[in-house]
Amino acid sequence: MKNLILLFTFINSIYLFAQEVNPPTKEVIPTTENAPLKQVEQPLETKPAEKTENSSSQPKEVIKSNMQNDLSTGNYKLGLDGIFFPRYESRDRATNGRDDATGSTDESTGFGLSRTYLNVRGKSTDEKYEGYSFRLTSDIAPIGKMGDGCLNNSCSQSNPYTMYMKYAFVSIPILKRKDTFIRIGQQHDPTVNAQSRISLQEDAWAHRFVARTTWEDIGLSPSVDRGISIFHNSEYYAGHFLLGNGEGPFRNNGERINSGFANPELSVHRLSTGVNDSNGLSLSSLVSIIPTGYNKKNILSVNFPFRFENVHGVSGNETQFLAADICGNQENLPATAIVTTLNAPNTICEYSQSGVPNFSFYKGTKRAKQDYSYGMETDYSLNLETIKFTFGVGTVYKVDRRGEALRLSRGLLYGENPNISAANYTSYYQTESDRIGNANYLLSHIKWLDYGLFFRYTFGSAGTSLGQLGTRSSKSWAEQVLEQDSKNNILGDFSYTDSNRLDLGKAIFKSTILGATYQMTSDFLISFGVSESRATDPVGRRARENSLERVPTLPGSSATGRNLSEQFESNQSFYSYTGNYNRLGYNLPGQFSTNEWLGKEMIDRQIFIRAQFIFGAVERMSERN
Repeated sequence: MKNLILLFTFINSIYLFAQEVNPPTKEVIPTTENAPLKQVEQPLETKPAEKTENSSSQPKEVIKSNMQNDLSTGNYKLGLDGIFFPRYESRDRATNGRDDATGSTDESTGFGLSRTYLNVRGKSTDEKYEGYSFRLTSDIAPIGKMGDGCLNNSCSQSNPYTMYMKYAFVSIPILKRKDTFIRIGQQHDPTVNAQSRISLQEDAWAHRFVARTTWEDIGLSPSVDRGISIFHNSEYYAGHFLLGNGEGPFRNNGERINSGFANPELSVHRLSTGVNDSNGLSLSSLVSIIPTGYNKKNILSVNFPFRFENVHGVSGNETQFLAADICGNQENLPATAIVTTLNAPNTICEYSQSGVPNFSFYKGTKRAKQDYSYGMETDYSLNLETIKFTFGVGTVYKVDRRGEALRLSRGLLYGENPNISAANYTSYYQTESDRIGNANYLLSHIKWLDYGLFFRYTFGSAGTSLGQLGTRSSKSWAEQVLEQDSKNNILGDFSYTDSNRLDLGKAIFKSTILGATYQMTSDFLISFGVSESRATDPVGRRARENSLERVPTLPGSSATGRNLSEQFESNQSFYSYTGNYNRLGYNLPGQFSTNEWLGKEMIDRQIFIRAQFIFGAVERMSERN
């Protein structure tokens, strides 16, 4: 905390010194935080700079305005602008003593950048193509986020930023209207940042440099996707609809369609839950009702985001496939075999004797890939001359659709596995019921002159990661008890440990973020704040972690587990130290939990300084082009 205060004081001292040397002229240009509602963005018209004897003596803001949007090429007038989010994240140790996470996809300590946009925007100057426009935007990200670009060892050792294309699209007016457009290319997802009059990111939350919008933050939607969209604006309603791949900007359509199919049981599970990528296309949208119309002082909007995954194009190869092996293991030649080939090996394929190769045929259902989410968010903004206030409340539901899947194999059809037990039948057949998750949230921010406060609180069904939306099992308590009890092929030995593996619908996460902002200039906004996430497990106990999780497993260990905590929970440790486990009350492997003895409540807390710097008046007015 002391380091953060010193850093903040240092930054403010530099700013005050710069003001004394060359005081800036503040332009009355709205930022992404306080921008009023607007129509689809039009590139600014700027007058050429007037020549003076010493143009360098003009205020920096004036020089900047004269330099932008004065380029043209062919039939397009070009604008150049950008935005970046510098930040400092304090090292906040977890309750088990673990430092903040770092790695290829997580930067929770030290200085970093979470966004670096360089935008090239163009608008047609040809009257025949009035309203046509395009946008190209580059951004940076750690290599670890770049999909299949990081499947080699070097990415785990070195993790520099890499530049990639964030947006690349063309917008075309349709129906001879100036308020209705189609857009083609890599573009904004409407559930996060709709390009119609209301954006949950830019208008409602308005603090993207501090944290992502709720839909993106809890893992429901990517902020960017590749596809075709249509958006429309009018006085009392607006809408944006996108038909896209659904995988976001870092993966191609269907890139991980066959991931995890090497293991038979895992393959059946993946088909019944539909977790893999798909060749299908997803539909996402934001529909807004605006009772206050074009009133800029009082703005009330009721917004309905939704997302339907893989509504079209799921192929049959995604839900059923065949795997085969014509050889199997190598076996010694039979004594009666006659070898006529010189230097032939003394072994043959296992299945050559029976004439029936080994195979597995998998079949699932399309509906398991067609999850959907929907919600509602109501926002009110009051915009006065010196004070601006926004309050919003929302709810969201996620439906994880599931189905059944089966596997037919050589051993099953030819009677080689006659005794399928409860412990291994799931490698041949699984049926899953739909799961539903829900989250609720409220947000608020206020700005008086150059000072502001922000707050957001979210709670809902907990997922596998803190702060992520999960789903609850729709199976009854009795169904889950029977399923757990039969896993070891013995009925009636249901234990306390088994009861802790039930899903009673009590897994809840709670996330809070709050802080203060200071508008140093019309271009530079800085915030100081804290975020925190907590959760409970499916039976209602607080999510825990323990200090032994910080002790990694030495290479070559026969005990499974990535750390000392998982080693104590492994079957190998139980069979080697059975007496010790028995004295603690554990008579079967898989029952011992280190967290039950040493665990402390898991709390993800982050103290931060996060800032936003914008150049170019187009970006300052809106990101919507």
